[in-house]
Amino acid sequence: MRVHNLRKRAPLIVANDMRVEANKMRWSCFAHRAGFQATPAVNRQAITRKDIDMQEERNKKAIREFTRIFKNEHNVDGVDHLFDTKKFVHHFRSPLSAGFEGMKQVGRMMNGAFPDVVVTEDDLIASGDRVVERSAAVATHRGSMTGEKPTNQRIAWSEIHIYRLQDGKIVEHWAEIAMMELLQQVGVLPLLG
Repeated sequence: MRVHNLRKRAPLIVANDMRVEANKMRWSCFAHRAGFQATPAVNRQAITRKDIDMQEERNKKAIREFTRIFKNEHNVDGVDHLFDTKKFVHHFRSPLSAGFEGMKQVGRMMNGAFPDVVVTEDDLIASGDRVVERSAAVATHRGSMTGEKPTNQRIAWSEIHIYRLQDGKIVEHWAEIAMMELLQQVGVLPLLG
């Protein structure tokens, strides 16, 4: 099966069998990114908005489960079932191992430095095959993160994660963590101002 060529202005079939002109293909491209295939009219297989919404809700559920187990229960080894462990790619920088093991290394390091960390979801937004999570973390600095001495102080930082899922499994992950804020609070960097 192939996705319609946008230049030919080919129609798509939707749930009620109405034809939608190709200039409204944004929805179809969105559906394709969500893992659905736009099919030729001959096949009569329909992709509905409800199908996409259901897939996005399943993806959000997987990310919430990951946050609960990996971050809040501190069970780094309890999330394998949520990942395609053979295809998984993280976008953390070196010196971490590639793949799923690198993700686990981050979890072990954070759990060692902040054994009581609690991550709270501020926003969880799904679009197609991606889920964006904006969260806040609060923890006590009880172990070394980068060789520093623990301060035993309560600290807080924010995080933004982007996950890509395929067939219900996490296959890719990007993270933006307020690292400067975190490192200032643990005494690795000086406070500015």
